[in-house]
Amino acid sequence: MRCFRRNVFRCVKKSPGSFLGTVFIIAIGIFVYVSMMDTLRNLGDQVSRYYQSSEMADVFATVAGIPQAELKRLTDIPGIEGVSGKMAADVRFLAPSQKEIVTVHLLSYDPSDSLNQLRLNGEKPEKDSLFLGRRMSEIYGYDDGTSFTLLADGKRITCQMAGTCSAPDYIYAIPPGGAMIPDGEIYDIACIDKNRMEELTGKRDSLNELGFRLEKGYSYEDVRYQLTERLQRFGLVSITSRDKQASYDMVNGELKELYAMGTALPFLFLSISIFMLYVVLKKMIDRDQGLIGTMKAFGMSDRELILSYVFLGAEVGILGSLLGSILAVPFSQTMFGMYIDFFNLPDTVSRIYWNTRLNGLGIAAGTGVLSVLLGVRGILQITPAQAMRAKTPSAGTLIALPSFLAKRLKTMEKMGFRSVVRNPFRGFLIILAVSFPFSMTSVLLSFEGVANQMYFDQFDKVQTYDIQISTDRFISDLKARSAVETIRGVKKSETVVNMAVELKHENLTEFAMVYGLNPGSDMWRIMDLYGTFYEPPDDGIILNTRVAEKLHLKAGDIAEIRVPRITPEPVKVPVKAVIGESLGSGCYMSKEGFYHFFPSVPFTDTILFTVEDGMGSEVRDQLMKTSRVAWLVDTSRIVKSYKNMMGSMLAMTGMFALMSVTAGGILIYNISMINIRERITEFGTLMIMGATDREIGRILFFEQGIYFIAGVLLGLPGSTGIKILLEKLVISDSYTIDLTINSISYLKAFLTCGVMAGISLLAQTRYVKKIRLTDILKERE
Repeated sequence: MRCFRRNVFRCVKKSPGSFLGTVFIIAIGIFVYVSMMDTLRNLGDQVSRYYQSSEMADVFATVAGIPQAELKRLTDIPGIEGVSGKMAADVRFLAPSQKEIVTVHLLSYDPSDSLNQLRLNGEKPEKDSLFLGRRMSEIYGYDDGTSFTLLADGKRITCQMAGTCSAPDYIYAIPPGGAMIPDGEIYDIACIDKNRMEELTGKRDSLNELGFRLEKGYSYEDVRYQLTERLQRFGLVSITSRDKQASYDMVNGELKELYAMGTALPFLFLSISIFMLYVVLKKMIDRDQGLIGTMKAFGMSDRELILSYVFLGAEVGILGSLLGSILAVPFSQTMFGMYIDFFNLPDTVSRIYWNTRLNGLGIAAGTGVLSVLLGVRGILQITPAQAMRAKTPSAGTLIALPSFLAKRLKTMEKMGFRSVVRNPFRGFLIILAVSFPFSMTSVLLSFEGVANQMYFDQFDKVQTYDIQISTDRFISDLKARSAVETIRGVKKSETVVNMAVELKHENLTEFAMVYGLNPGSDMWRIMDLYGTFYEPPDDGIILNTRVAEKLHLKAGDIAEIRVPRITPEPVKVPVKAVIGESLGSGCYMSKEGFYHFFPSVPFTDTILFTVEDGMGSEVRDQLMKTSRVAWLVDTSRIVKSYKNMMGSMLAMTGMFALMSVTAGGILIYNISMINIRERITEFGTLMIMGATDREIGRILFFEQGIYFIAGVLLGLPGSTGIKILLEKLVISDSYTIDLTINSISYLKAFLTCGVMAGISLLAQTRYVKKIRLTDILKERE
């Protein structure tokens, strides 16, 4: 048995390319698995530890303001074990040499907070201490002791930098104004002493961001209705469970995507390696049939024979795992650094998880063993008597060429066609080898279109204004527009309504943002995933699909809507349409419709305007001089941030596409070469009969052309399947993608696979040229 096992490993030397190719494909799968899982573990463990150490709340609520004593009384609601609250507000942040309007989400710091505890890094907190979010602190490099000014509602206070801070409910701090990624240059969290917060806001004992801990055995739904009812009189703005809290939801969504991608992509690559190793081993068994029969005649059992090949499969898997694990180290650290740029975590150290590598080793070894078990089952059917005689050639199927082809094809092309028909299984293997890289590459290269759909179209077709500002208080529409249009460089302006509301349907409740837009406006329009535009209705509301599905609403239904501090009782509003959008979960009506359903004096705190060419910097400078602007959104800046983020994502998907191409190239090359090695007798006979290298090349070219076209055609439905899979993997409550595989992506995939097929064809023709006519006496097909 030991001698036979050594012979099995010696057989590898006869086709090293096939086995090295399998090792490399397994290495790709393990590389993706280990890098994704390391990033997931680093982020997930740090986030989980932070949530636990900071006592992350189970339920979150935002109100206009509630006294501490009234908040504590809410613990008498069955199921609520603990409560905690903070004062919070978006305020202007003035720093030395500042060139942008910077906003911070300011939180009050109280050491006695029992939930959502702030973590401070730096000096001991004092009355005038300010702790700034890590991202903004690192971007600007402020030193301890730097003096800052905070502006809110016409008041200002001065504080000194004392260190950095982080909050469990603001790990992912999204700036106002529609952006979906953090931008530490213009927005981050900060915290100051609670007494100083009261001085700045002019409010005493008025907490507005609340957290609740639930008793064991209770869920959010158990306390939701009673808690909502009790908070109504304090101006309830929103209430949600932990898993729907904005930061938690974004972080959890990113972790789920990492897990999904870290399992789906390796599965695809490892499936290819199983397929390839299966083919190689099956051909090896066919070639060594005589030796196997002899070994059986000498008393070796099927179990012993198969075990010899199992060791080979395990070795291939282990080598692939070691190579992939080594290559994954720098990539996982790079990925972790990308996420840390967006996550405000106190611990930012990337660690190596050895159990991830051990899991990868087990998966790779299992992949190799499974390939063996599938590929060498033919051993069970081999008998010593059968092995002594040549394998009976399979009966070919005679298929007549269609008359229009028979007249146009020459002799060599007809021979190529008959070869394809004569061995359909061999051809099917090559077709699969072409279809995989075509499908994967066409889908992965389409992610650039997703970036345009999700982000750039948002500010090119939907929100087409140049600047959006929010004032620190509500003012009349007329006053808002008059004030903006006096600014030199402003071309056109309009106001919109931007309100948090509570929507109800039957026994379901959801909090969302309602935008009151201007009909006919070209600054902010409503567009669905498929590019269809809608006018904001005067007599109803347009709902985002994510909101509508949660409330079980459809077009024609009636939604009940309550606007905090405006409508004490819900107002019935018809649902005019339900649309899917790339970003956000907004709901829309016209401004006039908003004032019709929710009677009030026309007011706003959000102003949009376009700027004359070349006047952007001057307009921003003029806005910086006013203390009434709470925050500013520059769409060009958001697009730039998106481009930076999408550049990293597209580089990653491009790398995965390159891996797919490489794996496909290895697959096409090796299976094609196995095909050629099996046909030495056929080509040698043709050469004896006088066929030239050029004529044999025509046969191979015609065969390869048929296989390539069939592989591309099979890859079309394959790309649709992979597209649907990836859409399901990256879907989120914050965004939806419609992954459209455009013609450019198909063309790139077609050309890429064509190059791989061409290289394979070149290798086949070179191999045929090296055939010695004496070899055909030793070969049998």
